[in-house]
Amino acid sequence: MRNKFNIVIAMTALWALALTLSCSDYLEVPTNGAISAADFYKTDEDAGSAIAAAYDMLTFDFWNNTWASPVVMKSILSDAAQSAGPNASDQPGYEAMDHMTHSPSNDKVAALWGVNYSGIHRCNLVLDNIAAESPFKIQVLAEAKALRAYFYLDLVSYFGEVPIVTTTLLLPEEYQIAKSPKSAVYELIESDLQAALPDLPAKSAQSAADRFRMTKGAAHSLLGRARLYQDKFADALSSFEEVINSGEYWLETDYSLVFKKEGEFGAGSILEGAYSDLTGLVGGTAPWGDQRLFDTNMHVQLTGPRGDFFSPLPEKDFSAGWGFNLPSAKLAAIYDSAGDTYRKNATIMSEEDYLAAGGTITGDPFGYQGFLRLKYGTYDSEQGAGDAILNYGTNWRLIRYSDILLLASEAAWRLGEEGKGREYLNQVRNRAQLANSESSGDELFNDIVNERLMELAFEGFRFYDLVRWGLAAENIEGFEEGKHEHLPIPSGELDRAYSLVQTTGW
Repeated sequence: MRNKFNIVIAMTALWALALTLSCSDYLEVPTNGAISAADFYKTDEDAGSAIAAAYDMLTFDFWNNTWASPVVMKSILSDAAQSAGPNASDQPGYEAMDHMTHSPSNDKVAALWGVNYSGIHRCNLVLDNIAAESPFKIQVLAEAKALRAYFYLDLVSYFGEVPIVTTTLLLPEEYQIAKSPKSAVYELIESDLQAALPDLPAKSAQSAADRFRMTKGAAHSLLGRARLYQDKFADALSSFEEVINSGEYWLETDYSLVFKKEGEFGAGSILEGAYSDLTGLVGGTAPWGDQRLFDTNMHVQLTGPRGDFFSPLPEKDFSAGWGFNLPSAKLAAIYDSAGDTYRKNATIMSEEDYLAAGGTITGDPFGYQGFLRLKYGTYDSEQGAGDAILNYGTNWRLIRYSDILLLASEAAWRLGEEGKGREYLNQVRNRAQLANSESSGDELFNDIVNERLMELAFEGFRFYDLVRWGLAAENIEGFEEGKHEHLPIPSGELDRAYSLVQTTGW
């Protein structure tokens, strides 16, 4: 689906901005042959192109220089995954995150900051230049506000206090913006989402070609998450129940298919980052220096089991990759403790099962703790034409219905509505073929904690869940309270924007 976005990525070059908030050097570079801003943003087609450029930031993984993916780095920060790879020196940014030794100069930290501010910039371009003069443009403006809220929610969750930018920045001096308190960032997030909701469609009203777009369900989901993160539990539960009671979403019957191509935009999908497998990339001729020309999910290949150590399993449709983001033994133990073989067998594979399926292990795989990852796995059937390993079209599932049910369960528990909390929790447990939880009090909260890990492993939520619950220090080795709750502001941003002050603890 991302092949539809190609025409618009170059559009943002007419503003000549880099992917980070303050790379002002690019402002002086002319763009030959570009459409002038005065001639753009006129038609519905222009509006569609402009908003597509903002959606592109949901899937912009920086493989062309740092191999940084927001989904992957968030998993590696947690206790559920190991950085792994061929050795400790291949991707030192990931390895540092794995061991909580990352610093302001970490390339993955800079990428997470940069991709979110680039998304915000593209949303601001839409909001500053498109007039609400047709039904489609009104919807596009709503999508831009919802997307901007998505990017800011990522920033405030992982960086804490950040600069608020709500207009298009063009001059170097405009980048000198100080950080705002978290409360102000959340206020903007809530305001954007509430303003967007009336003009967003329901999922059922979308055409097949528009399934990647923001919906009312996605906006309510983000609004509920933002409110929960602020301890606004009643308001959060209200937002989550807008999704639950909408009748637009339900839990897919087969969990093992949720993360495969045949499960894209399924019953429980609320928002996805969409990729294409139609590019037909070939390694020798691929434009490695310009990610704008790629539409595939290269991080599926990056995080498959390392071919130097692990053989493929052709009869299981399972291929080799480049070895990062391996499961932790702790994750497997939590599945085993809960008796959850259903999701475990869809998420990870034990060494015993791998060898029984005909696999072989060579040497001593770095970061390997006895398990391989199946969720977002390197499946032969997921590959496209060309050099197969370069053409995975697997979508990131960014918001899922089961996540919302579990957040609603937590919000209800916080409010003392334990019956409702168990009801939402047990819907997810039952799909996983587990018996109802009859627990209460702290035991019910612990059930919610473990259920979120088993259901959402490798989807990027575990680290911040542990942080907001106050459980990170006891679960993540090397985690320092008062420091690692947030990532540091990238050193390059501090160098360019003198108004920025480093986060406490760094």
